[in-house]
Parts: sequence; C-alpha cells; structure tokens
Amino acid sequence: MTTGPDRLLSVAGLVRLDEGVDDRWTVWSAAGGGLVARQQLGTGTTPGAVTLGFRTHEPLTELARRLTAAGCPGVALSDESAFMLTVIDPDGEGVSVQAAMENRRS
Repeated sequence: MTTGPDRLLSVAGLVRLDEGVDDRWTVWSAAGGGLVARQQLGTGTTPGAVTLGFRTHEPLTELARRLTAAGCPGVALSDESAFMLTVIDPDGEGVSVQAAMENRRS
C-alpha cells in the first residue's frame, strides 16, 4: 500500500511514472499535463521529510544562466554532467531541478 507523500500524490490523481527506479526521487504525471517530482530528504532531516522538485527538457546550463541573470540566489549545477540544478526560492528553501533523461550528459 502506498503511504505518506506518495499516497497524497496518488489520491490527488497523479500517476507515478518511474515505479521502482529510485525511491529517493519519484516523478508523477498530472492528468492535465505536467510533471511533479518528490524528493526524499537525506539523513539529519525530519523523518519522512520531502521536498518537491522539477524535471525539465530544457538544458540545465541554459536554465542556470537565465535564473542567474534574473538575480535568483544560490543557482548551482550539481557537476559537469549537469544532472541537477539547485536554486533558492523566495522563502529561502532549496529547489531541485533535474534534467530530463534525454538531456543528461554521461
């Protein structure tokens, strides 16, 4: 049985797209279009704590340039593979943006 945040997303009508791939990062599809990602936070955080994230088809290097030019704080790419981008939202919380599978560098 689905529990916690996954149950909430399921009851809200979203459908998990990547069943069984990685329980730390799950991607959900909304019936009207769009994706929502749920990321489990690491050790040292409140048990069961999660954050929402995004997955984009846009190259993360381009998104990083645009966010930086707009004055968004804390814009950082995970590494030279440009697999993950983080940025600080207006509430001071970190937001993760993951590259779509076809845009990931090896």
